[in-house]
Amino acid sequence: STCLLALFFTVILGFFIAEISLLIYFYLKEDVFRSVLAYGVDQTVREKYVNATIPAKIWDHVQIQLSCCGSEGPQDWAKSKFNGFQEAREIGIGSTKPLPYFIPDSCCGTNSSEC
Repeated sequence: STCLLALFFTVILGFFIAEISLLIYFYLKEDVFRSVLAYGVDQTVREKYVNATIPAKIWDHVQIQLSCCGSEGPQDWAKSKFNGFQEAREIGIGSTKPLPYFIPDSCCGTNSSEC
């Protein structure tokens, strides 16, 4: 029927206009979304990545698919729970020398024991 075809066309056109509007909105607010995304990724690396958990498996998959490691690079893993890092809460004399740290196998792109 002509009425149903017009309704279908109107709904499809509405979805298309909504997609274009969202695209423009995301483009104009890119800096906000980029900072929110960077914060979320950093929190995942530092706090939520623990072996054999769902966030760890998802993050491993993301790192393998995108060939990336951490938020900004492998150094992000130095201050993560994955390495047993805990924020020092007391005032004291400490070393500023970075300690050795491990990175997940997914940072290497392939699962290897030498990474």
